[in-house]
Amino acid sequence: MIVKSRDYVVGRLWRKIGDELFCAARSVELEDIPETSNRVRGRLHLGCGKFTPDKLNPNITHVEYVLCIDLKGYIPKAIINAVMGKMMVKDFEETLKRYQDIAEGQK
Repeated sequence: MIVKSRDYVVGRLWRKIGDELFCAARSVELEDIPETSNRVRGRLHLGCGKFTPDKLNPNITHVEYVLCIDLKGYIPKAIINAVMGKMMVKDFEETLKRYQDIAEGQK
């Protein structure tokens, strides 16, 4: 069985409230970014994250994530269970990188 790669086109909104950072995201459709034949376009109905710095260790951030996602197409449950955690970590790393780029630009 071959499972095609997925891609997502997502809009995000950030808000900082006190020491916590909140992020909300959902899929968007853009004519400038059409679907391609070599990937399945998944849909993020809603994604939310809360990033809270640890009170005792500034090098630690507590992350809470909620996703409602349609991966589209047929994917066996065993594969979803094996990769979903990795997808969430990768998304968090990309989100963190984007946040750091924005924070650096505001200095």
